[in-house]
Order: sequence, then C-alpha cells, then structure tokens
Amino acid sequence: MEINIFVKATLVAINVLAVFLGALVYFQDRKSKLFQIFGVVSLLSLLWINFAYIPRIIGRENLEISLLIFRVAWFVTPLFFASLYFLVLYILKKNKDYKLLSRVVFYSSLLASFIAGFSDLVVKNIQFTDLYMTIDYGKAILLFLGLIFFLIISTLFILLKEYFKSDSSLRLKLYYFLIGISIFFLANIVFNIVFPIIYNITHFYWIGDYSIGFFLLFASYAIVKRELLNVKALLTQILIGIFAIFLIIQLFLSETLLSRLWSFLLVAVFAYFGYHMTKDIKREIEDKKKIEELGKKLLNKEKALSKTFTQIAEERARRLYKTTLDSSSKDREIFELKMRIRELKERR
Repeated sequence: MEINIFVKATLVAINVLAVFLGALVYFQDRKSKLFQIFGVVSLLSLLWINFAYIPRIIGRENLEISLLIFRVAWFVTPLFFASLYFLVLYILKKNKDYKLLSRVVFYSSLLASFIAGFSDLVVKNIQFTDLYMTIDYGKAILLFLGLIFFLIISTLFILLKEYFKSDSSLRLKLYYFLIGISIFFLANIVFNIVFPIIYNITHFYWIGDYSIGFFLLFASYAIVKRELLNVKALLTQILIGIFAIFLIIQLFLSETLLSRLWSFLLVAVFAYFGYHMTKDIKREIEDKKKIEELGKKLLNKEKALSKTFTQIAEERARRLYKTTLDSSSKDREIFELKMRIRELKERR
C-alpha cells in the first residue's frame, strides 16, 4: 500500500498537533481576529491533509467517492494558503497596509477553490496503478498551481519584508515562524507543483502535504518560547492538566495499597508545584506587561520632554535674535547720529 507506517504515524501526529494548537489559540480569545484566523488555519490544514489521504485508502473499492473527497482536498488547498497569508498579516498587525494585495489574494483563492472543487478543470480523474494513485489533470491545472504559487509568494513577500523592517524583539518572535513556513512552502513547491507537473510524479505528495508539521512545530515553539501569540500561561495549564489526568488515572488503576499511596503522593506533589508554576508564569507575564507599559510611558514622557526642551530652545533663540536685531538697530542709530554731528561740525 502507498501509505506506509511512517506516513500514518506522521499523519496522526500532525492531526493531534493541529487540533491541540488550534483549540489552544482559538479558545484563548475567541473574539480576537488573529486567534480566529489561526483556528481556521488549523481546521483547513486538517481537511487538506486528511481528504488527500482518505482516497488513497478507499479508492480502489470506491473510486467515485474517492474522487469527490479528493476534489474537496483540492478545493480546500487555496483557502488554506490564503488563510496563511491573512494569519501573517494579522501577526504583523499590517492588515490595513496591504488592502489591494489582500483583495487579490482573497478573490484568487476563491477562484482557484471554485474551479478545483466544482469542475474537472483541475482534477479530471484518479487512477490506481500498482501501489500508487495517479491523477489525471484537467485543462486548468497550470492556472490552479499558478494561483497557489502566487499565494505562497505573496505571503513570503510580506513576511520577509516586515521581518527585516521590524525591531529585534519582534524579529526574534518571528524567526522560528519564518523557518517553519519557509520549509512548508518550499516542500509544496517541489513535491506538489514541480514534481507532478514536470516529472509526473505524484506519490511523493505526502512530503509536501505533511511538511505542514514543520510549520506547526516551529509555530508552537514561537508561540510558547517566544510568546508570539501570548498563550504561554494557557498552554502551561493545559500541559499540567493533561499530566495530572494521567497521574489520576494511574492512581485509580493501582492495585496495591502502597502503589496507591505513592500515586496519591505524586498527584499531591504535582498539584502543588503545578499550581505555583502556573502562578509564577502568570506573574511573569503580568510583570512583563507592566514593564512594557512603563517603558511606553517613559518613552512618551521623554518625547514630551524633548519637545518641551526644543520649544524652550527655539524661544530662547528667537529672543536672542530679536535682542541682536534691537541692539544692531540702536548701534546703527548711534552711528548715524555721530555721523550727523560730524557733518555739522565740518560745516562750521
């Protein structure tokens, strides 16, 4: 079978990571546009990789259903890449700076999704030869892949442009996010665009699709370690909760009194340190926010003070200039008076 154990294990891991990370970020603040987009990215990634996987499992027995499911995967693909574009915009807080490009990205993704999902212009049919599934492409496949390439380039263009313009703090947060999304884009260009079109090789599709795992892993690191989306406290609570559940399950599954006492002790100790760990992280985040707020206030005061000093200096300069002019005017009057007296004396 085309899908081996490694691919299956990778698919399961990506599903778990996408669900966990998407739910974590989305439920942190469901009213936040940024977190909503991240949730959409996670959902679309799940639809994309799973609907591309299922036909390769059931395809031989259910060819028509497999073709329908496979077209759903291709329908989702442009929407997924467009959602990555908007995710980058909102992370950078530049959603108002690229309005024209955003409109082009939005309508291009809708066009690509429509022709892929509701016609045979992109995917005409699928066939199974030996161990692999092959794709009969439609007349608009080059247009479709061109639009996908455009979405990739648009996202990278904004991300790289703003990355090199940003300060060191934001650049550090974006560094691992940039690595993850670059690996994902490169793998998709090679294995989902170049290989199928130029070399007619489709059985390496999973490298391009599952490279989303690199993006999710690096995004997770950026979110947790670099606080890209400020969900560190919530993530810590979830991880502590998951570990606590395992310990409690172990407590109830213990067969001897000694093992139950030991498990109970572990739960109690873990609960104590977990509570204080969460409390310390919250305090750290609050202190960091206070420091940032104080830094902003100090910067505003420095700007106001600098403006005041500039105004004082300008006022003093004006006064000095006026005084100089007045002094020059008086000197001129004295000089003219002396010359007048001299003329009068000479006449005598």
